[in-house]
Amino acid sequence: MEYLRRKLCLLAGSILMTCAAWGQILPADSLTKDPEAWYIHFKTGKSNLDLEYNGNRGTLQRCIDRVQEIIDKNEYVIDHIRIIGYASPEGPLALNMKLSAARADVLKDYLVAKTGLAPGLFEVVAGGENWNELRVMVEKSDMKEKARILDILNNTPEGTDPEIALKKLPGGAYRYMLNTFYPKLRSASSVQLLKIVPVVAPPVVKEEIKVVEVDTVKRTPQKPVVQEPEPCRCDPPFMAIKTNLASWAALITPNIELEAYLGNRYSIAVEGAYRWLKDSKAKGNSYNVASVSPEVRMYIRDDRSFQGSYWGLYGLYGEYDVKFGSTGRQGNIRGMGVSYGYIFKFNRFDCLYFDLGISAGYNRLKYDKYFWYDPCNAYKEHKGKNYWGPSKIKASLVWRF
Repeated sequence: MEYLRRKLCLLAGSILMTCAAWGQILPADSLTKDPEAWYIHFKTGKSNLDLEYNGNRGTLQRCIDRVQEIIDKNEYVIDHIRIIGYASPEGPLALNMKLSAARADVLKDYLVAKTGLAPGLFEVVAGGENWNELRVMVEKSDMKEKARILDILNNTPEGTDPEIALKKLPGGAYRYMLNTFYPKLRSASSVQLLKIVPVVAPPVVKEEIKVVEVDTVKRTPQKPVVQEPEPCRCDPPFMAIKTNLASWAALITPNIELEAYLGNRYSIAVEGAYRWLKDSKAKGNSYNVASVSPEVRMYIRDDRSFQGSYWGLYGLYGEYDVKFGSTGRQGNIRGMGVSYGYIFKFNRFDCLYFDLGISAGYNRLKYDKYFWYDPCNAYKEHKGKNYWGPSKIKASLVWRF
């Protein structure tokens, strides 16, 4: 009896649905829930649109081409274009809101000029501080303080800055987010294209109605889990240790350099070299040097990557005892000048870089000339010399922290 009742209910429902389909008036269109989106990048603290920065020119051109394609093919009706400006969670809230609004406005002006669409078709949103994206990044990470960070982000009262509590977390959690997550939040603003998809009414086909028992459990397909690459441990870098392979190869001189990075594009470096082999008689050839050279550098790129070209101002002090043949020179050198270099990354190693550079400037040499007079060295004369020109060639291996 129960089985017959189920059959009759299914039959009645099918007949009602068929009758409703014959007399139904379908909507002309439907607004898509998932917009197409493009992400545009801005330099830290800036609202001006730099087309050459981080692929912005190509991204905007793809957005413009897509709009034109929709218009030409008449496949959709563009409902509106939403432009959302974001800023990093760090910094004052009022400043971040103003910055995000300015970024959204400059994107709107550019797209109105390039697409020819009416300004009223664009919706400008000042996203302010991008806490939602930070929450997503933390959820996907394996940070030790992950639970506490999510608790702060989810439960901080409105109007209160969560960053105050984040800075108090132990174990360097805030510094890790500052170096790993914040660079991505500082720049991204989005252009979202919301379109209306025409809905075509399916043709009504009169046919015999068959009642079929179906499984009413909805099966949700499993999406593959994509393993996101772990962020580089040295991006942005804090310090680097280097050694000049050119000095090792040409002069067999052990050397080491330390470089500390400041702000977005500046650094301070100190290089030292030492090779002093004592010979009580010094009858043969000898090459002994010891030097120290501080340097201040400015990188051309202003994005905290500390890669590419840089200029520097250096100082130099050294002592030497060099003898080839019968006459030797023992003294010191003082100098200063400018340097130029270029740093690039080895693809296979996250923190290994290569530094190519050249230095030139003024050097003042003071030395005593001597000669071998068995059984010891004999003083000959004291001299001084001024030198202008190249002073160092660099081909250094770099490891960053």
